[in-house]
Amino acid sequence: WQGETLARIHFEYIPGTPSPLLYQMINQERPVDLSGTAWIDPATGQIHRIEAESGSTLGDMGLQSIRAEVVYGPVLLKGDTNSQWLPVSATIDLETPRQHWRNIHHFTDYRKYRVAVSIPGANSE
Repeated sequence: WQGETLARIHFEYIPGTPSPLLYQMINQERPVDLSGTAWIDPATGQIHRIEAESGSTLGDMGLQSIRAEVVYGPVLLKGDTNSQWLPVSATIDLETPRQHWRNIHHFTDYRKYRVAVSIPGANSE
């Protein structure tokens, strides 16, 4: 993919297990069964691209399909000399019997932040 030799790894949702995608309806959350392919650099383990789509369990919710593609790449954060491997774009397609939506997101202007956490009464050793 894009001149690189990558490993293709197929994944599928296992019914009855948690899903990374939930469909929220009034008073109800339902897992969406996703399956797809991840393209991974076998030498570094870096994910270059993920494509995922929903199974056939969405009809009763008024949806025909959901499809997503996320592309990863090197991102240089301000003040760093080494780049981080982060999402650079995501394309989401959603279809109902009457409509098709496509959202394309380009991730830019990543920022670093730091969080300090203290837990009262916690032992620091």
